[in-house]
Amino acid sequence: MTIDLSRLNKIRKEMNSIWRIVDIPVYPTDSVRKSYFFTEMDTVMTVTTMAENKKYKESLILLRSVFEKFLYFWLMFKGVKFKWTYAYKIVPKTSSTPREARDKTVESWQELRKSGDPKYANWEIQKGHKEDVIFLTNQEEGIYLTKDGVKTDDIVPIYNNMLNEYEPDIKHLSDIENKARNMIDLKNADELTSYQDQIYNHYIYITNIFRNLRINNLVDKFGLNIIRIHYNFLSKYVHPSKYSLELWDDLNKRNYGSEYTKEQALKELVLFYCTKLMQLYFREFISGYKDTKSTETFDKFQLMVKELEEMSQDFWFFDNKPSQFDLIYSESIKKSRKSMGKIVPEGTIYNEDPLDRLMQLRMYSPT
Repeated sequence: MTIDLSRLNKIRKEMNSIWRIVDIPVYPTDSVRKSYFFTEMDTVMTVTTMAENKKYKESLILLRSVFEKFLYFWLMFKGVKFKWTYAYKIVPKTSSTPREARDKTVESWQELRKSGDPKYANWEIQKGHKEDVIFLTNQEEGIYLTKDGVKTDDIVPIYNNMLNEYEPDIKHLSDIENKARNMIDLKNADELTSYQDQIYNHYIYITNIFRNLRINNLVDKFGLNIIRIHYNFLSKYVHPSKYSLELWDDLNKRNYGSEYTKEQALKELVLFYCTKLMQLYFREFISGYKDTKSTETFDKFQLMVKELEEMSQDFWFFDNKPSQFDLIYSESIKKSRKSMGKIVPEGTIYNEDPLDRLMQLRMYSPT
């Protein structure tokens, strides 16, 4: 299905009334989510304009950012569970050195964990970099809301709070003394940078964003693999690599009569990403307010989400199913591997190059 840009623009304008479904905003959580949603939707629409102007590499670079931020946005709504690491300092009693005391304590706690002791069952136990420190990582739940002073069953995912807590200037620039806006007193630098390191490692670092999606059961292993494939594909154009150069070379070659060129495929791929990401952001935002009193507006938005999903149905992403073409492609790869005596994995095989997949799809089944 071809992406209708005029329709995307109309849906984006309709999104301006999304605040109507938020009956009683929780400050600051709901306003932060709204701002997050709109800034990324504006970026998506900017990318559609760039694609129209043949700025494909630049489009892919921006899409990587929008995609990564969606994964975090998803956790802001559905990420009830999170992990946090505590540093436990060992004071030697019977051991001669802090290292010996630490190592004996780690060994003892790990044995208790293996034995099923409930006190240690959910802890990940690791030796610290310092000789007298043990790192204990536990899986916890977010902040429970209260009503009239009574705790409710509603949880605000901690990912909302961490967005405000994270300070990149402290995390990455704390060792630079001669800065105009030095945010920390160097006397407290270790404590503050340690806290920022924790936030970055547990919530911002992409590998742990992937982990957090899994611990919250938002994706299964196969779905996460698809996320990783698309993230890797888009990242090829963000970081120094040969792929940006190859893309430029391919787009500047003469076309010798191919019915579906690489440039056409790139434009279509970029617009598929835009449509799919618009659908996912829209879906997650309205899902957080499904009990709204503005049912008519909510139902209208649901229909738009469904429309965006249908518009991007040729784009196999982590949240939808493979097409007939993908199933045939998967079987052909399996037969080829089997004939060569190679290991044939279970399940459907996914093409790790979304651009190549789209070009093959169009040759197999033109729009």
